Amino acid sequence: MTDAIQRLEAICAEDPGGRNVGPLLAAARGGLEAAARSLADHPAPNVCLVSGCFIPRATPPAAETDGPVGLALLAALLAHEGIPVRVLTDDLCAPVVVTALGPDAPPVHVVTVENGAAEVDELAAAFAAMRPPVSHVIAIERLGPAADGRVYDMRGEDVSSTTAPIHRLFAPGPWVRVAVGDGGNEIGMGNVAAAGSPIACTVPCDHLIVAGVSNWGAAALCCALAVLRPRVREWLGAETFTEQHDAVLRRIVRDGPAVDGVARSLGLSVDGLPGELHTRALERMLRVVRGAPRVES
Repeated sequence: MTDAIQRLEAICAEDPGGRNVGPLLAAARGGLEAAARSLADHPAPNVCLVSGCFIPRATPPAAETDGPVGLALLAALLAHEGIPVRVLTDDLCAPVVVTALGPDAPPVHVVTVENGAAEVDELAAAFAAMRPPVSHVIAIERLGPAADGRVYDMRGEDVSSTTAPIHRLFAPGPWVRVAVGDGGNEIGMGNVAAAGSPIACTVPCDHLIVAGVSNWGAAALCCALAVLRPRVREWLGAETFTEQHDAVLRRIVRDGPAVDGVARSLGLSVDGLPGELHTRALERMLRVVRGAPRVES
């Protein structure tokens, strides 16, 4: 494994929130580099990003801050690279996801919770028919069903009725499936036998990125791409990556509104962790990128 990407993987999987991600990372180690190389080496990448985790018992009920921030960072990087990108979410999470993307948002597909199965299947057919076809689908903190077919939050509460079945896009198909998660109940965790609890999502993926906070996993993927592509490295520095992260977080809390999924309330925090902790994690990732050898993949 590339040393720099291995260090990025370790940073993004640090667990200040006590989520016990260690066993998950041990089983998924190398997923970050595999995902980054899959994107960097593809001759005609065309990416669909998926995010949005609705917290029905929050005040107010809304999508959480983890996921949409990372999605916005990755969408901006892909657009800078000239890679076609689109976003998929559901109607309950759309206000936060669209707000995260800002005024220059890529195409956003919104499916309903009520009719999501048919709508996702229709989109899947359309994605396969595009020229170039969608090559990668990447889920960032998107919940999926457990072994009993129901979707659970981290407290073990059934949230199936407020979660559209976007996981159907992650059935084996013509694209590479990448997923980022931090708790075991997200799409992609079907790869990890250690997830093994009643809430664990059984939907697998091709490349799983385990993170202490899912936004960190998406940021680490951006940084891993920068290790492999020097021009991405230059963009990360020019665009002040950490400032972009902080601006998106402020915007979705103010205008989404988005809630902290752990606190279940409004605030400039993610998974119960204050904003400055997230900024420091990204700064450490950027230092790894700056020190990495400038070698194209």
